[in-house]
Amino acid sequence: MDYAGEPVSSFSLFGGLDNWQSLSRDKVVVWTKPNDAYMVTVQQPCSDLSFAQRIGVTSTGTTVNKGLDFVTARHQKCTILEIRPVDYRRMQEDARQKKQASQST
Repeated sequence: MDYAGEPVSSFSLFGGLDNWQSLSRDKVVVWTKPNDAYMVTVQQPCSDLSFAQRIGVTSTGTTVNKGLDFVTARHQKCTILEIRPVDYRRMQEDARQKKQASQST
């Protein structure tokens, strides 16, 4: 959440998913490019999300819309309730700085 921006209504999925990571039973981060990430919150129950080996994201054309599209995991469709862009570059830079600080002590 420290790196998540304000909610947005949609994002472009033009090239498909680059990567993803489950955060909880109702949150997943999806990367559309190596440095473009979105934290997606889905409607509960979506119990399979935490244990999924693969996920899918539906889209309308090449756009993923909150309230209209779904995250799919293990044959379960979970409605997208919220989308937040993630400042992934800042997150990586902060991690690098913490690693450097711990190595210099």
